[in-house]
Amino acid sequence: MARRPIAEQVYRITPIVPPSIVSGAVPVAHALYRENVPKAWGNVTITPTLGDSFNMTSVADGGVGIVTLTVDRDFANTTYAPVGNVADGGDFMVTFTTFAAGSVVANIRNSGGTAEDRAMSFVVFGDQ
Repeated sequence: MARRPIAEQVYRITPIVPPSIVSGAVPVAHALYRENVPKAWGNVTITPTLGDSFNMTSVADGGVGIVTLTVDRDFANTTYAPVGNVADGGDFMVTFTTFAAGSVVANIRNSGGTAEDRAMSFVVFGDQ
């Protein structure tokens, strides 16, 4: 049986689903598990508009320095862990409040605690 040229071959890619950490077990160093894979990420412009993202449906302007991030697939609870940073540098911080299964509010402040509209990036870890 003759082999077809590579350009004509169909490759089936099976998604790799990381295993779950066994309850009570110590995770293997540097291993990839469902629990430590980012479940959502993205970047938000100053306007705010959602840029590149994964598992995100929208962002909403809640006022100066306030952006509501809405995920496509809800989290299992409100104990997930979002992490954010201001994308354009400077002395700013991003904190998160108003946790819901499908959204969280990001608050952007300067070093003096004053709210400011800034572009930001974020990643979220947690159970879905």
